[in-house]
Amino acid sequence: MKLKLATAFILGVGLTTGALAVHAGVTAKEAPASEQEQAMHQKMMAYSTTNEHHAFLKTLEGRWTAQVSFWMDPSGAPEVSQGTSDAKVIMNGRFLEQTFNGTTMGQPFEGRSILGYDNLKKEYVNVWFDNMATGMVTSQGQYDSSA
Repeated sequence: MKLKLATAFILGVGLTTGALAVHAGVTAKEAPASEQEQAMHQKMMAYSTTNEHHAFLKTLEGRWTAQVSFWMDPSGAPEVSQGTSDAKVIMNGRFLEQTFNGTTMGQPFEGRSILGYDNLKKEYVNVWFDNMATGMVTSQGQYDSSA
């Protein structure tokens, strides 16, 4: 398992470094790029360029207070608790990192989230994890301003 993760990490760093080198105009050879290389470069630029969806993430920055209602039984009364969320954009405006602190079921609760907009998928993507579970929850979808 460690070897597979290390290999994936090294491969990912290598691919990213290569893409950034192309992005920065650094090439290993002086010959003109082929049409295929130029097309790949254009796709990489489109994929990596921030846009209005990333600007929207900036509007979510700040310290937020929350009142959370949680139902164990849909026909019963909810458990209500308070919490705070600190959110900031990271990675040059590409993602929003959120840390939530509060209580749930009388216990301290801490959760983290990374939210971004994936230019390739054309949708928002999110990962959430907290101190009450051992898994990560992923979600994706479109922004609905009417909701």
